Amino acid sequence: MDAQGNPPPPLVVVGAADDDPLARARLLPWFDAPALADSTVAVVGLGALGNEVAKDLLLGGVGTLLLIDPDTVVGANLGRCCLFTPQDAAARRRKVDAAAEGLRRLRPAGRPPAGAQLIVLPSTIEQALEDHREQLAKVDLFVGCLDGIGPRLTLCALAIHRQVPYVDGGIEGLRGRVQVSTPRGSTCYECTLNATHRAVIEQHYRCGGGAATVVTPAVPAEVSTVAVVAGVCAREVFKLLCKVEETLLSGVWYYDGWAGTAQTLDLAPSPSCSTHGSGEAGPLTVRGARPTAEGPSIEVREGTR
Repeated sequence: MDAQGNPPPPLVVVGAADDDPLARARLLPWFDAPALADSTVAVVGLGALGNEVAKDLLLGGVGTLLLIDPDTVVGANLGRCCLFTPQDAAARRRKVDAAAEGLRRLRPAGRPPAGAQLIVLPSTIEQALEDHREQLAKVDLFVGCLDGIGPRLTLCALAIHRQVPYVDGGIEGLRGRVQVSTPRGSTCYECTLNATHRAVIEQHYRCGGGAATVVTPAVPAEVSTVAVVAGVCAREVFKLLCKVEETLLSGVWYYDGWAGTAQTLDLAPSPSCSTHGSGEAGPLTVRGARPTAEGPSIEVREGTR
């Protein structure tokens, strides 16, 4: 006791937490390491964004990662994908296998959390629905890191059918977006589509893989934007799995790396959405900083999608 009758401060043993990879995360009052360790998250798309998201989720303590992608590694991936090596590109290894090996380098066998698994499905999400329904039925949350509208719609529909959350991320140059859809939410990825999106719904931007047909020029990508958008995706996953949904992103979160700003667009259900459609589309409401004239802007037209 001190002179005021207060008990002494707790003894701090230097180095006591040095062996716990999640020691700093455990200081967050909402962080639930056991819940994360017991969760299965599917990362669909193992390009630049999928690499970064998978890395964040593994280091953050998610117990089982299901990696889904049909493509192979090429040299163009190496400047943006933290889990791939030049040897992977030279051998044209499957992205899922190369990513799994990269993740194992970050968390060697036996490192906590115990029992963590990496499961690979070298297929599209559509093929996975046909051939791997049992694996998909075990997923607690889907993260879409896809570059085509059609596959994202499929993944969105699967999450709605399974009644599990879906976090959708996308990048183009210095811009990015994140959207969180939950079983109790009023909007989904399909609600964000407009007539232009639907006209190119089958386009798929692929950087490698056999028999790929590139229908438009490759989408530009840049590593710092990838890191920002992936970090937001992973943060929302952690919130969902740790049951702190009151702080989730609502609407669609947009990032503008040119201006260093972000904004959130609140949107009403779209009448053309197969799940949420009813009545007239409501206005889109912008929250947050607007992009400046130095960089690309996002055009928002009231009542349109």
